[in-house]
Formats: sequence, structure tokens, C-alpha cells
Amino acid sequence: MKFRFVFFILFAAVISGETQGQASQSIAQGFESRIREYIDTLRIIDNHEHLFPPEILKQTQFFDFISLFQQYGYDYLISAGMPPSYFNSLFNEEVAPEKKWELIEPFWNMTFNTSINRLILLGIKNLYGINTLNTQTVGPLSDKIREAYNNGSTAYLEIPAV
Repeated sequence: MKFRFVFFILFAAVISGETQGQASQSIAQGFESRIREYIDTLRIIDNHEHLFPPEILKQTQFFDFISLFQQYGYDYLISAGMPPSYFNSLFNEEVAPEKKWELIEPFWNMTFNTSINRLILLGIKNLYGINTLNTQTVGPLSDKIREAYNNGSTAYLEIPAV
């Protein structure tokens, strides 16, 4: 994540330097290192997520692993052929996590390697210590998500250093 952000800043600096003509000559040597050092001190970089606040999430029927799919992950499942009618079962009805998994598994298997779903896997590994999504893990993962939110934990906010 930091690499992509550093690359973007460096790319922007190079492009803007080229458009400013002589102004790029006045940049002090080592600016790349100073930028990288500064970025490495930042604890969190906002990647513009649309996650529900805990107060709202606790009042819903998707207070389990399916909450990880509330935005882009869901769209990928739909693009893989999941019927939009599954939405009610997944997000609005009280359904066991294992049953929800049964509904999305065929579509997950077609989309697990997309960037968004790889981020979901990385998140469950780093935040909850679970390495994969499957029939055996969706129940314990859902329990860990509920526990983190109900105990006032900020595990959903704390991203471990990579």
C-alpha cells in the first residue's frame, strides 16, 4: 500500500516538474527519500472505503462475514453471475453465515483472485487471523467480527504494519 502511494507521489512530482520547466531544477537533492521517510511515518492512509459505522452495523442482519462484501465485493459476485435476488437473503434476512456462504461460494470461486477480494482475504488474515474463506471459517470469522464490534474493540480500524 505504501509503495503505491509513494509511487503516485513520485509520479506526480515528476510530471509536475516537467510542466514547470526551470522550477524542477530548484528541487533539493534527496526529495524522494524525504517523501518516502515522511510517508513511512504515517500510520494510516485513507483508501476511501464505504464501511458502515459500528452503531449502524449492529442494527442490521449482516453483522457477520457478509459485511465484508457490503461494497465492491458484492459487485464482483454479481458480475460473476450471482443473482441480484440473493441480496435479500444475504443482507436483509436473518440467515446463518454458513447458509450465506453456500449462496456465494460458487461466485466467490470465480472472483477470489480479483483485487477487491484479495483485499478481503488480506483483511481477514491481518485483522482476525483467518487465512481463507470457506464453509469452516465463515462461522468463526463472523463470531470474531461480532466480538470486535461488541467489545468496543477498534480491530476493524487498526491495520497492522506490513
